[in-house]
Amino acid sequence: MKLFTAKDKKNLTYVLSKITDPEATLCLEELHGLLFGVAITPEPITPGEWLSIVFGEKLHFDDEQDAETCTGYLLDVCNRMINDSNKGKLVFPFDYDKLKKAELSQVESWTCGLFLGLSLRPHIWRISKEDENIDSKELSGDIRKVMDCCDIITTIAVPEEREGIYEPIPGLPAKGPDEVMEMLYIMLPAAVEGLRQHGAKLRKENLCVEPPKKKINRKESGPGDSDKKNKKGGKN
Repeated sequence: MKLFTAKDKKNLTYVLSKITDPEATLCLEELHGLLFGVAITPEPITPGEWLSIVFGEKLHFDDEQDAETCTGYLLDVCNRMINDSNKGKLVFPFDYDKLKKAELSQVESWTCGLFLGLSLRPHIWRISKEDENIDSKELSGDIRKVMDCCDIITTIAVPEEREGIYEPIPGLPAKGPDEVMEMLYIMLPAAVEGLRQHGAKLRKENLCVEPPKKKINRKESGPGDSDKKNKKGGKN
């Protein structure tokens, strides 16, 4: 499954090689998921917010020019994905008909990245701590759908959120952990599309601040502009 063009893959692999903390380094699937989440979010996200997730704290750039080049590679890809999102061309990137079972780990990694991107604006996607305590009966059908979509994504991305999902539902045959996770993966493409549509609707109705119409300047932000986000943690 090709998430990036051959040129982008080469450039981004070079960028990720500059991160010296193995615990903090994103894989290409996680990076694509992160940028996908940034792209579908209808509220502007500054480059410094998501670049800090990518770069972390331990970097090894050759010089200032090298740092600018690496940042530029990332911004170029992000700009294209934002543009595709605005045109309705950004879609779930995996073809399950061609995906081998052994490659499901790539989907999980991508979903982890997507969760990181969505977590930059948790109030839009209803994944904040405050939303956990809201009675779903008080919410509109659209918002409940968004929360259901995010539950699927969060459960795949954050293992800690899987507690209790394997318990049998009264009146239905018990399902094992593998069967439950398989169901979540099957529902994932529709969940991602549901969030994309929600973001597009908010943007169209101007319920959120409009995204920047011009391209992000690669000098606008660089590595180390803000604190690193928690890659492994749960909801904000």
